[in-house]
Amino acid sequence: MRLYETTFVTDSQLPEIEIEAEIKRVEDLIKSNGGEIVETQRWGMRRLAYEIEKRRQGYYAHFLYQALPAVPALLDASFKVNEKIMRHLTVVSEINLEERARQIAEGIAPYRAVLPDEPRFGGHGRRDRRSEQEDN
Repeated sequence: MRLYETTFVTDSQLPEIEIEAEIKRVEDLIKSNGGEIVETQRWGMRRLAYEIEKRRQGYYAHFLYQALPAVPALLDASFKVNEKIMRHLTVVSEINLEERARQIAEGIAPYRAVLPDEPRFGGHGRRDRRSEQEDN
């Protein structure tokens, strides 16, 4: 089994009970196909980077799980036919679970995904002008 991360965005106008139902549905799909969920993060309402289906906000949920390679394909097919899911992304995770467990035991902040509205610097291969001035 491999370690995967899946993030999806639902319509922000859905009632909270429906959002929780979507999260539960994804968890059940992973578990029913032999996967094991390591962690589920509910990032909540976030501003979208760009408008999707005339929406400026979405509800983000993130899953870290171990599964067979067929499971991400099943999730992808499920997301594509679900009108409540606006966007989704699944990647093979590079997180070292043993190191992460050690960090948690020692009280060190473990891996945490960057949330969509947190500032990022130097995107698209460009450098921040302030750092260029400091280099000179």
